Amino acid sequence: MSLDGGLQISDTTATFKYYQNPTLTKASPALGPLRAGTTVTLTGTGFAQQGASKRLVRLGHMIVEASSYTNTTLTFTAPNAMQAGTTVISVSLNGQQFTS
Repeated sequence: MSLDGGLQISDTTATFKYYQNPTLTKASPALGPLRAGTTVTLTGTGFAQQGASKRLVRLGHMIVEASSYTNTTLTFTAPNAMQAGTTVISVSLNGQQFTS
């Protein structure tokens, strides 16, 4: 591994793990108040895969960290919303790439 373009090479090995994109099938409850605090459980598959490192939920442009998970459920606390409406929910297992 090198952090300086190959001038110095570490003798330490690193691994990169792949995982399947998680799937989302349901959000419960499906609606809530504008103020924060509603506990939401997402149902789907693939939330507890080996290699996953940081489980985040994106609600439109807002990102929150999952509070708990199993392979088929992921729970988070909804943040304050600026206005009423519908939002897209996406999940990330590495804190970078999101899938819906």
